[in-house]
Amino acid sequence: MPAENDAGYNSSVRAWTLAAWLIFLPISSAQAEDLEVAVVLDTSQMQLQRPATSKALSGANAPSGGFIPLTAGPGSSLVEASPEVRRALQSFEASLRKASESTSLALLYCRRAADGSEQTQLQDLSRGWRELGARLELGQGGGCPATVDRVLEAVERLHWSAHSRKRILVIGRRAGLFTPGRTTLEDVAHRAEQRGIVLHAAELVDAGDWSFESEIADLGADVRAFLEKPSLPLGRVPTLPRHATLLSGGSFEVIVVPGYRSIGWWPRAFDQGASKEVRRRRSLAADVQHLRKRTGVAVAFGALSEGRDGLDALAEGSRRPSELSPASLPEAVRGQALEPLLDAIWDFVDARRVTASALNDLENEVDGSAAVGERLAAAVRGPRRLPPSRR
Repeated sequence: MPAENDAGYNSSVRAWTLAAWLIFLPISSAQAEDLEVAVVLDTSQMQLQRPATSKALSGANAPSGGFIPLTAGPGSSLVEASPEVRRALQSFEASLRKASESTSLALLYCRRAADGSEQTQLQDLSRGWRELGARLELGQGGGCPATVDRVLEAVERLHWSAHSRKRILVIGRRAGLFTPGRTTLEDVAHRAEQRGIVLHAAELVDAGDWSFESEIADLGADVRAFLEKPSLPLGRVPTLPRHATLLSGGSFEVIVVPGYRSIGWWPRAFDQGASKEVRRRRSLAADVQHLRKRTGVAVAFGALSEGRDGLDALAEGSRRPSELSPASLPEAVRGQALEPLLDAIWDFVDARRVTASALNDLENEVDGSAAVGERLAAAVRGPRRLPPSRR
């Protein structure tokens, strides 16, 4: 259905006009391989970069290629997404379009007026992220987080085709990703599933911010919980983005934003002969090792073969517990009856993958946003992921 006009939603819904029809028009001849993707972007921490103007950008102010993506109206400013988000979305889009010609992409984000009111912006990305999504129009109050209510708008207010694969990708920092609103994260995940929509998410972790310690530690919470008590089901009420996307059957990734500036948690004697860069590298290396132990990732693997252990094989269904050697399992689960734990193992392997990937990016100081975009595209193209008990 196109956006409805009822008292339960603010002016953001009423602002959706014919664009909602243009993006997801019902197509009678739609094939099963048709893919529709709505990207919900957290704009709460984007900084206004341009003065208010009522004129379109032109000439030297236009982006490369000459295409003018947006016209900033009175009380608005055009801003750019962070380089990491841009690279991830460009890679995501390119991978999707390379794999399938029948892909529809839309972008949803929020702008806040000076009086605090919020308005959802909707863009058709048929021309591509590089041209249309490179600059976003925010209000005088800046942007807004990708709350559960904004995701719910994408679930219920966009006119999804009946015979397509439907996906929502939410990108943002933890403080703005799936934050509570009129409804709950669990409710959004269930409503999406009921409509055949699969949720995916990418969380930005800023390596140049003190807060990344708690963010990485939280990522590893499920890893530690499984190792401490393997029989504890991790597929609980989804209060975190990873659980919500897993419940929906989607995927969760982390984009590490490079730029580490911390001096570490532990006191060290100053080495007057070492350069600032050497001290910085030592600090980062020590912090990553600290986090490996704190998250439980250091002891979360059995013997590896081509980067995989026995739990990977169980999670994908290529092996049964009786076919595994004890050495291929983490010590914490050796001797456990694994057959009843396949759902928890599937969940654990996903948590371990995300945590290990984030730590590796921190350790190597690699901007992996393009690789994350490719992984998200592969997950979006694929079928809904189901735990063993629902296969």
